[in-house]
Amino acid sequence: MTTFRIQKKDRPPIDPFTIQEGEIIIAASHEEFGLAHGNYEEFRFFTGLRQSEQIALTAL
Repeated sequence: MTTFRIQKKDRPPIDPFTIQEGEIIIAASHEEFGLAHGNYEEFRFFTGLRQSEQIALTAL
C-alpha cells in the first residue's frame, strides 16, 4: 500500500511580511477599526502570535 505524504520539498517557502509591509497593515488597521484593534494587531505582528493564540489572550 502506497501513501502520499507532503514533504518539506513539496511545501512553498515561507514568505513573511517585511517590517514596511507590517507597518502598512497596522496603519490601515488603526484607520479602519480604531486604536484598540490596531494596537491588538500590532502586538500580534511583532510578537509572532498565531490568530488562535491571540484570541485566547485574556486581560488580567
